Amino acid sequence: MLVRTTLISIFCTSIVAGCRSEPRSTLVSEDSTSDRGSSSSPLETGSGSTSVAEESPSDSTTESGGFAGPRGCEDVDILLVIDNSGSMGEEQAVLTEAFSAMVRALEGPGVIANYRIGFTTTDNGNPWCTSSSTASVRGGQMQISSCRSRLDGFLSENADGIIDRTTTCLDACPAGLEDIPVLPSVIEEGGEAVARPWLERIDGVRNLPADIAAPDAVACIAPQGISGCGFEQPLEAMYLALTRARTEGQASYGFLRPQASLVIVLLTDEVDCSYNLDHDVIFYPAGRGGRPESLAAFWSDPAATLPTSAICWNAGVSCTGDSCRSANLNEDGLEAATTEDAVLHPVDRYVDFVRAIAAEKQAVDPSLEVRIVAIAGVPPGYDGTLSYSQEGDEAFLASFGVAPGCTSENGEAVPPVREREFAEAFQVGNDPNLYSICGDDFREAFQPVADDLCGYLPIP
Repeated sequence: MLVRTTLISIFCTSIVAGCRSEPRSTLVSEDSTSDRGSSSSPLETGSGSTSVAEESPSDSTTESGGFAGPRGCEDVDILLVIDNSGSMGEEQAVLTEAFSAMVRALEGPGVIANYRIGFTTTDNGNPWCTSSSTASVRGGQMQISSCRSRLDGFLSENADGIIDRTTTCLDACPAGLEDIPVLPSVIEEGGEAVARPWLERIDGVRNLPADIAAPDAVACIAPQGISGCGFEQPLEAMYLALTRARTEGQASYGFLRPQASLVIVLLTDEVDCSYNLDHDVIFYPAGRGGRPESLAAFWSDPAATLPTSAICWNAGVSCTGDSCRSANLNEDGLEAATTEDAVLHPVDRYVDFVRAIAAEKQAVDPSLEVRIVAIAGVPPGYDGTLSYSQEGDEAFLASFGVAPGCTSENGEAVPPVREREFAEAFQVGNDPNLYSICGDDFREAFQPVADDLCGYLPIP
């Protein structure tokens, strides 16, 4: 995860499933065809084929030596918000491997799992990110296309030249899967059958052709590329994705099922920069209309001509010693009088929003939950304690506002503050739900959720 330490690269540039017995959305078991369009419209879905209903599971043992006999899991909808900025090639590969393994476990013999899985990115635009690759989705749209159809999205640029991470896709996605046709389904009884921008398995029926296994589809869709905006907005992207899923007329409307638990997975190596569009002036230098007060408060170098990610740290974090918390600051760098005055959206915006979704679900079934899994810049073996340092490499501090939270052979990651507070608001018990992006295997992030949903489900 080589975090950007040069300015130019900033601009160039969740996992389980479940089941219950109530009626679900229904796949249409017939041949149908729809126009995928170009790669610039990744939410458009392709030609379908006969959907496959599975046989009832028989008593069996999982490949990993787990339980024998049918095992039912909670119904679950999973949203993955994946950082697709220039530093994320290696981390997407690790995520894809772990997530595919999770789905393989859910598809194992004897497992009865009803799930939906949606993918989006942390790209929500920025005044300096107007030229993101057309292979990338932004603004909480869901990505359902094969990474092999959008390989240009795995190219980025920094001061050293072109970064090529096409192997992130090609090593994971089986050859021949340049297209992932999604079969049409309905989201309510008697509704229109259309191809949806998510993967699902409902009552033993997947919205995939018979010759495409669900783990292979995941391995092709999960890699999101590295051409996204370097001012990552995981919280706002999540907010927009879930808002779209609840808004009629949106392609992803109906993704959330009332009778299903919700798992949200955040993957990022930087701090959250979910800013209020009314305050984009904080990203402008003096020569382009930047305000002196904002430059002095948020820029590492107020005289610079290009912004760095340090703006996101300085505009949304307040520290005392090595302890930091989120802060709601106005354009002058002072405490905002109202939420509308805050240059970054307050963390409460996202906590309250997801809690409202949880309350709606629990009104249907008190056992339903919302679970958060955040994979970010905390140290491996994170135990809930995290120190923030303003000492170290001056170039890194100037670029990101704080010293690295963890380091691996791939580079450094910035310690989270806003993402951490959001995740901790939904922590269950004393077990942290933050995991290190510097680790080489993300199965540890998903195993507790798998066990929670299914009682016991080893991830191979």
